[in-house]
Amino acid sequence: MNPPPVLSGCRIRKFAVIPRAPALAIAEPLREEAIWILICSRKWMVLDVRSGFKSVREAEARAERMYPGVATKWQSTKVSKAQALRYERELWKGDECSFCLRIPPELDVLWISSKSLDARICQICVDELSREHNS
Repeated sequence: MNPPPVLSGCRIRKFAVIPRAPALAIAEPLREEAIWILICSRKWMVLDVRSGFKSVREAEARAERMYPGVATKWQSTKVSKAQALRYERELWKGDECSFCLRIPPELDVLWISSKSLDARICQICVDELSREHNS
């Protein structure tokens, strides 16, 4: 089974399934410049993350040291960053801020939500409205 285009806020660049070992993904966080190795279950639930790689090649070399033989198993996903962002936005559909349309991964703080009004507001919008009200 192939991984989804996005796991843990990362675009999946490559993946490998190894007999008797976890599934692996070389991933690029959507909101920072980095490369990660995601260690996953067979159903692509992230179990662990190794970060700090500067390139896909560097992550592949580290994965090979962790799991000898994985170098021959890598498959490219061919998912562009734009496709990954669209996929992620679809995953969060219905949870976006009712004012600015940001989704939870684009925010660092909690949201205020009202189920009865079917409305959500993020802290960024609360802060902006507060500044406007106090000026």
